[in-house]
Amino acid sequence: MKSLKIFLFIIVGIIIVVLLAAAFAPDNVTITTNITIGAKPEQVYNNVVSLKNWKHWSPFEHDSTMTDTFSGPESGVGSTREWKGNAIGKGKMTVLEATEYTHIKNNLDFGTKGGAIGTWTFHPVDSTKTHVTWSTHITGLKFPFERLMGLILEPMMKPMFDDGLKDLKEYTETGKVDKTEKKKSKHE
Repeated sequence: MKSLKIFLFIIVGIIIVVLLAAAFAPDNVTITTNITIGAKPEQVYNNVVSLKNWKHWSPFEHDSTMTDTFSGPESGVGSTREWKGNAIGKGKMTVLEATEYTHIKNNLDFGTKGGAIGTWTFHPVDSTKTHVTWSTHITGLKFPFERLMGLILEPMMKPMFDDGLKDLKEYTETGKVDKTEKKKSKHE
């Protein structure tokens, strides 16, 4: 009987610690990564502002069942991409702001799973290079589980964003990306 009480105290203690951690965890997360690409800002910008181009470099293209629907203009403000796939789920991205060759802001909608705001900045380094920053800001994480997930979301997602920027660099500089099975499977 005494060991059962000790076990229950330990379980209650763990629950209290987890709830306290969630209570003090932020209700938002920002994932930011950057890279320098050997191309002019307009080249890099065009590969991001046209949502159809994401198929070439985005780190979220690993679901072979994924289907896309595009609406609105070909690129720029109002351009929309909706996707659906067994592994990736359903979602929608809409370009909210597009300042030529310098800035893009996207709204990401994952339905009942929430949403996020994506921002891109493009700064010329010299006449042949561009420094690119990609940030995604997720807000409204609910207590307790989403806030707990928020604590691991940035370290879990940042490597994927880094890979996406490396692929954007490769695609912009060479016109293609090595999408071998080994590379694709590291995020599955």
